[in-house]
Amino acid sequence: MSKRHELQNRSLVGRRSLLSLLISLVVLSCGDATSPSRGLVGTWRLQTVNGLPLPFTLPEEGVDKLELTAETITLIASGRVSMVTTFRVTDGGNVSAESVPDAGTYAVTGSTVTFMFDSDGSTPTATVNGDTMTLDDIGLTFVYRRD
Repeated sequence: MSKRHELQNRSLVGRRSLLSLLISLVVLSCGDATSPSRGLVGTWRLQTVNGLPLPFTLPEEGVDKLELTAETITLIASGRVSMVTTFRVTDGGNVSAESVPDAGTYAVTGSTVTFMFDSDGSTPTATVNGDTMTLDDIGLTFVYRRD
């Protein structure tokens, strides 16, 4: 190979490498508005419902009393969410605890998180401000704090 071809190939490889580097930087700097945000990853614990501390009594037919005692939402970097809700059920004088797990996906747009739960396909949305997440669902306002 002549010196001229060798220099042309080096120059071409150098330009391709530089172009690849520039494209990579642009792609990495432009995040997808709907992709999960690493800043939200972690465990969020329910603090209040409608401004009241836990346990929160929920209206429920068929039992004497249904109290929401805890709820955690765990956001994973892959875009998956898991949630565990714990209730205290009083029925005919018998008291029992019940934990209900759920899972799904989430997407982030600005400070809004939209969930899609596997159990029922529901898509509640929450607003995040620092370490506080506020979710309005089933006519109630749930406030979570990140661990």
